[in-house]
Parts: sequence; structure tokens; C-alpha cells
Amino acid sequence: MSESEWAPRTRKNYLVTLVTLFDWARDRKYVVVNPAERIPKPILDDRPPGMLSSSNAIKLLQKAAEDDSELLPLVAIQLFAGLRRSEVCALDWSEIDLSEKHLEVKGVKSKTRQRRLVTLPDQQSLSRRKRSFVSTVNTARLFS
Repeated sequence: MSESEWAPRTRKNYLVTLVTLFDWARDRKYVVVNPAERIPKPILDDRPPGMLSSSNAIKLLQKAAEDDSELLPLVAIQLFAGLRRSEVCALDWSEIDLSEKHLEVKGVKSKTRQRRLVTLPDQQSLSRRKRSFVSTVNTARLFS
């Protein structure tokens, strides 16, 4: 694959890595200048994130329920609360407040390292999932 075939986002990600590496080397006096700083930054299109239609979201939830019922809460939280996969996988039940209908993403578990509260929609299934999960597994981790 040649550089010209790389997407602009990929080129930017590689450039950030290079700049960081050469900054580290410059700070330690391994190099005098950072040659990566002279590389033009790629122009990125400001596209909104993709969204599933309601019908596709329903199909996804149905498929998760059919294929792997353990996957359903993970998919539901990602769809309705907008959490990243890593954030959902790191959730503890102690961070979910069903009575107040929110969950807490702690800073240490967030990509941005910022704590945030996420409002949950009404989901009785999440409560049922908690009861069955807690009764069968001796851990506070939501997903293993």
C-alpha cells in the first residue's frame, strides 16, 4: 500500500506519532530538530459521525439478543448512551444508577480522561440483566 492510498485520517495519525517520537528524541538531545514538523498536515473532512436508523438499531438489538444474550446489554448501552466499547467493557455496576437513570464514566476509564455522567433511557431490561449477572458472577465488572 502506498502513502497515496492512505486515508487522510490515517496519514494524520501516523504524522502525530512521528511528531511525538521526534519531539521525544529532541528533548533527549538525540536530534536537533524535529523533521516531522515540516511534513504538511493532511486536510480532514469534517464529517458527522455515522448513525444507525431506528430500524437498523432495532435489527442490531434483535440480532444481539438472538446470537448472544450476553452481548445485548453492551450493544444497548453503546446505542443509547453513546459509550465507546472500551468504556462499556470497563463499567462496574456501581457506576450505573438506575433510579437516577444515569451512568458515570470515570475519568480513568474515558478516552478523554474526563469524568462524565450519561443519561440512560428507561430500560427495565438493564435492571433484569443486573440481577441475573450479579447472582451468577462474583465480580462488579459489567462485562468480562
